[in-house]
Amino acid sequence: MSDNSLIPFFNIIMCKKNNTATVTWISWNNYGSLLQAYALQHIIKSLGYDNRIISDERIVYPHKYNQVDSSICPLQKIRRSLGFWKRFILYKSFRNDYYTKLYFDKFRNNDLIVDNEYTSFLELGDKYDVYIAGSDQIWHPSKNIFKPFYYLDFTNRKKVSYAPSLGTSVYPNEYKDVVKELLSSFSHISIREKEGEELLSSFMGKDITTVLDPTLLLSRKEWDKIATKTKQDKKYAIGYFLTYNPEYINWTIQDAKRRNVKLFFFQINPHVYEYSNNVVAAGPREFISYIKEAEFVYTDSFHATVFSILYEKDFLTFKRFKDGSENDQNSRLVNLFRLTDIKDRYIDTDNLSYVSSTQIDKDVLSNALHNIETERLHSIDFLKKALS
Repeated sequence: MSDNSLIPFFNIIMCKKNNTATVTWISWNNYGSLLQAYALQHIIKSLGYDNRIISDERIVYPHKYNQVDSSICPLQKIRRSLGFWKRFILYKSFRNDYYTKLYFDKFRNNDLIVDNEYTSFLELGDKYDVYIAGSDQIWHPSKNIFKPFYYLDFTNRKKVSYAPSLGTSVYPNEYKDVVKELLSSFSHISIREKEGEELLSSFMGKDITTVLDPTLLLSRKEWDKIATKTKQDKKYAIGYFLTYNPEYINWTIQDAKRRNVKLFFFQINPHVYEYSNNVVAAGPREFISYIKEAEFVYTDSFHATVFSILYEKDFLTFKRFKDGSENDQNSRLVNLFRLTDIKDRYIDTDNLSYVSSTQIDKDVLSNALHNIETERLHSIDFLKKALS
């Protein structure tokens, strides 16, 4: 056999070796979820691996795959169309919601490489050589979120995790045995928060590493490549609140007035229209650009805080949950501020009146980016070893 005749054989081996798939949340219209999925896929591909993100639509919206087709009569179609256009013309909230969904769908279709072409989980389990449990709170141990799918239960191939979050400070005993069994077949496990590492280590008996959220693996220049341009020609601030909190929103409106900047809110919760008509429709690309061009960012979101730091923005992050509460998810922000050594931008209702009006020190942000870069190298090194 000649040397040239071996080339196709070696190409097959290389393609096989480079064949990876990621499981994470991509069916929810959430900025952080889609951007962390994009970032992890971008990094995996940059390391020389093919990668597909496995669609979780069958898990999130099972009814779409179980419902029986029922034909809609022409009259019903006309009524639905008229109802749509009536709401589209009369209500800005409806228009913004429509465009926001449009932007999210466009991002999924154009910016993510997704595998939705499988007929069964048995088939899916043999399609790839390495499976990655990706980031976000896919490992949160609660009735509404826990799904073995996100622990890669459908495959016996090589399994690794990159930065999933538990999103809790107390791990329920009822999930320990089943999670221990699910994770026993993983060759490499990493988690997003130090608290999560300690919780899993307490009952897993395996090496667990803490790594960065995928959005922090990409530099500002890399995010610039997908950021769009806003159409704002004057200075503005942007508000993004995942949880409806009237005290935070009212305080934000008054603070923006003190700073003499126009305030916009992302379309996320219909309650925001009770306070402002300056609400913008945005997908993941627009989310980045509005933060990038803002004078100030008000948020209770982990990922809005991440991008505020990456773009060296003046910002305030409001504590979303009460410490120690059943739904407490504060650990990811606590870890972020610990990593970046930013001490005075994480606030709650107890210290609103003491918030400094001075700008965040540029040296503080510069030091934060340096700390992120150091941890970025460690995190990418973990991913290289895990995938090899």
